[in-house]
Amino acid sequence: MALALLVAVGCDAEEELAPEDLVDDEVEVEKRILNGVDNSSPSYDAVVLVNGGCTGTLVGDRYVLTAGHCLSPPPVAGGVVPGTWYPLPGVTISIGAERAAPELQVSTTHFNQAGYDDIVLVRLASAVPRTVATPAVPLTAIPGGAAPLSWLQSQSFTMSGFGLIEGGVLAPIRRRATATVAEFPFVSFGVLQPNMLRATGSGCATIQPGDSGSPLLWYDYSTNVRHTVGVAQGVQSCGGRYVVTFGTGGFDSEGNVKPNIGQWLRTAIPIDFVVDGPIQLGCTGSGGSPHVSVPVKNQGLTSGSAWVDVFVGLASAPSIGELSSHFVSSTTLVPGQRKLRSVTIPDSWEGQSVWIDVLLDTTQSVAEGNEGNNHAEQFVTIPDCSFN
Repeated sequence: MALALLVAVGCDAEEELAPEDLVDDEVEVEKRILNGVDNSSPSYDAVVLVNGGCTGTLVGDRYVLTAGHCLSPPPVAGGVVPGTWYPLPGVTISIGAERAAPELQVSTTHFNQAGYDDIVLVRLASAVPRTVATPAVPLTAIPGGAAPLSWLQSQSFTMSGFGLIEGGVLAPIRRRATATVAEFPFVSFGVLQPNMLRATGSGCATIQPGDSGSPLLWYDYSTNVRHTVGVAQGVQSCGGRYVVTFGTGGFDSEGNVKPNIGQWLRTAIPIDFVVDGPIQLGCTGSGGSPHVSVPVKNQGLTSGSAWVDVFVGLASAPSIGELSSHFVSSTTLVPGQRKLRSVTIPDSWEGQSVWIDVLLDTTQSVAEGNEGNNHAEQFVTIPDCSFN
């Protein structure tokens, strides 16, 4: 189920939170003192509501990551095979800070599980526009190959969710609190789990029913990208326990096989390039030629290079796969990275008001996660660079 950010007094016991916990009269909400803040900032709109009872994270324009126990998928004959997409219609994803007035609601179509850890990926029926929410890209490996625990304990994180607040009611507005990592890997219910960490909330802020599936977030100031680092699985002391997105798997202390979660996510969410913002125009220099600058972003989980085709003055939008004589490579983009790439266009277009169209990945064989977001168009006036 979901979990809210509260101070929990005497909350040392481990607790796995399922949807039925919302109606559990035994929940001692009077012992929980609110210790988070309302989180209505649009920069956190990747934190979404899952079916009204759990929290999840938009990790791609058509993908949401949440806890496995938040969903009740239809039975799969022979059992679920990790990494395979299975039908899951009808789960509602609500995007926006307010529970009762979401900015957008989208239904799911499929689900994909890594294995025997409490983490699941769902695919949406339609893409979430970047004007509505920016995905929080999963961190599928520790930066720079650093020792995981050392790196985790040197960083600051954010917990955010839609769970219970004081009085035992579900938060009407998404909430957040800062957090640090106390343990990784982590012993859960007496078993050492290689894909799990324990986070401690500032002032004993604790995930609660309604926050299950919520993210542990980290902001990379070097690339200005917000990442999902973990998925809330349950309450743990003053904070919570999270299944990590960078998990490399192995065996738990009872000899059970654990999945390579980082590898699973990189496979399940294919490379995906988008035009990330308005097309810009300028001149190559004094007396030079006009150029078009295209902001390209990799919102997949694998590094790669996009090919940028720019079309000038077309009467209608180009078809996917159509080529232009004006093109440039994006060069390699790591997940979440954005680059501005410029293409020079003929002087004969100077001063004219025309449509500029951009297509990505039209001359290179790149497996795109969503071919429907490869096009951008903008009506512009081409600058007269002869006077610069």
